Amino acid sequence: MLVRKSGQREQGVHVKDVRWRYALGVVLSTLLLALAFWNADWPAMWSSVRQAHRGLLALAVVGTALGLWMRARRWAVLFWPQRRVDRQALLDGVNVGYLVNNVLPARVGDVVRSYVVAEWTGIRLAHVLSTTVLERLVDSLIIVVLFFLLIPLFPISARLGGVAFLVLVGILVLFVVVTWQRHRLHAWLMRALEHLPGVDGQKWASSLSNALAAFEVVRTPRALMVTLGWSVLVWGEGILVYWLVLRAFGLEVSPAVAALAIVAAALGLALPSAPAGVGTYEGAVLGALLLVGVEENAARGAVITLHAVNFVTLNAAGIWSLARRGMGYRDLARWAGRVAEQAPS
Repeated sequence: MLVRKSGQREQGVHVKDVRWRYALGVVLSTLLLALAFWNADWPAMWSSVRQAHRGLLALAVVGTALGLWMRARRWAVLFWPQRRVDRQALLDGVNVGYLVNNVLPARVGDVVRSYVVAEWTGIRLAHVLSTTVLERLVDSLIIVVLFFLLIPLFPISARLGGVAFLVLVGILVLFVVVTWQRHRLHAWLMRALEHLPGVDGQKWASSLSNALAAFEVVRTPRALMVTLGWSVLVWGEGILVYWLVLRAFGLEVSPAVAALAIVAAALGLALPSAPAGVGTYEGAVLGALLLVGVEENAARGAVITLHAVNFVTLNAAGIWSLARRGMGYRDLARWAGRVAEQAPS
């Protein structure tokens, strides 16, 4: 009875914490959305949207869909040395993950896609989650590198970019060292944990070892180079999509401006927000475009269109994958709820 009450109390605290985070996200989204469109010239902004080049916007939609396929291919490499991972399951997982982030609170899409891929492929959940973590670390490194390279072109703090770069490189080096000595770490943890009462040292050591499984990629130069190659393609495609949308609004900007916008978008989406990053996305990307002198009305129209292109394309892909798997919105909510329930574990 005491254990049950304790578990219920912990779950209640966790649910309360999730609600507070969601409330904070909604408040932040509302605030940034209001700031982004404060004193906006709505007729002029909508006029810029109506006059946008439809052909370039169509190419942006195709590019966004292609980016999902690229991400799935890169994800497959992270399962090395497994070479026969179900790539269709990975693509469906990527699509479902983005759909979760767009329509449900708490932005648990990455964890949900790991759960569904583990179920669809039979691969251990800890291994799938470790590939997701590694993927996000690689993406974070690319964001920081892009930010660092853009410093000479725009009025951005060089010190901030340098500190972020060094911190992320330090984290990656730590993971590489831990991965390289994974078997020694497993043995050391078993010896350390076996002296703790009520703790299954074998279980915990094995769980950590499984969680680091994806980082075996860094020990194989060929697999690492393939991963980095796909990552460059993924982010290059994203920059191209942003550049196409900006050009659709008649903005004569360089790809560097598109790169700055996508970096700002990634940082904005990392903040607590309402579903789909509403508000935080607009505030971050608009701020980047205004920083480089883009006209306000065209910038606002481009930001709305960029978000719409991503939202519509990613949701359509997610719905397609759900239909392929015979799933619906209720299944999506069930998976998200399961993730929320098991988050303390």
